[in-house]
Amino acid sequence: MEYQLLSIYKYNGSGPSKSDTEVETEYQRRLKGYSTIVTDMYPVLDKKEYEQVDNYPLFFVQTNDINKLINLVTRNSRRIDEIAENLPGVAKMSYARKLLTSEIYYTNEIEGVKTTKEEIGTVVGQLSSKSQPDRRLASTVRLYNTALSGKTYQVRKLQDFRKIYDELLRGEISDNKQPDGKIFRKRSVYIGTSSQKVHTPPTSEQQIEVKLLPLIQFMNQHEIQDLVKAVVTHFMFENIHPSMMEMAERVDTFYHHIWPVSWIITRDYLSQVRFMPISQLIIKHLNKQITGKIELM
Repeated sequence: MEYQLLSIYKYNGSGPSKSDTEVETEYQRRLKGYSTIVTDMYPVLDKKEYEQVDNYPLFFVQTNDINKLINLVTRNSRRIDEIAENLPGVAKMSYARKLLTSEIYYTNEIEGVKTTKEEIGTVVGQLSSKSQPDRRLASTVRLYNTALSGKTYQVRKLQDFRKIYDELLRGEISDNKQPDGKIFRKRSVYIGTSSQKVHTPPTSEQQIEVKLLPLIQFMNQHEIQDLVKAVVTHFMFENIHPSMMEMAERVDTFYHHIWPVSWIITRDYLSQVRFMPISQLIIKHLNKQITGKIELM
């Protein structure tokens, strides 16, 4: 039987809808499943249009389909390594920088930030220059390139999130658009428009900190597969603080640079020639109406 979200399971295809008791029983069964990992994180969930809850733990089920995909990524990564061994260093660096240019470009496309590959490529091409002029996106390119070169970013405390944010967007966002709290924002924000809010994250800096502390613990667990950890980290951070990674001067965009940052802070084995172009994959599926809608499943 194909794994279904509880919201789909409830309506039981063409048959009669499941009762609330039946759905709760299935929910508890999943929580206690052998392949289920239950975290200590409690995302803000949109139960109804004007009602939110945060008393359900985030959990994920390691289904056969997910394991097959992870194995496929691992096999392909090994194959890429084998091919890369026979390439000169210049060719590997050229390919890595091409990936870097494309990833930043497509991330900006998702966010609505207007850039060109030529503009980004110019900044990428100056990475090896000792005197790098201050250009738009320069700090973003440098951070990505540092990660591609093998440096990892460890998040051990709340301040580390802000450190990555400042390094990623140095010189890109005006002072009046910076987070207005001690570390994070203290004003309320939302995803969507004033007339159609898709998601409202925690509304105070204190609430943000309470939600992020369990995320830090999760990110530093080594028992969880890296790709899964990156996906969960991305989801939870965006659920808590979607405006932290804004590149454009707005907060209504769901997908930001936290995808690359999630990869940066969780990567243990990905080499520069195996960098995952996440944003390119998202762009290909934009017709599926990607949003930040988070429902109680």
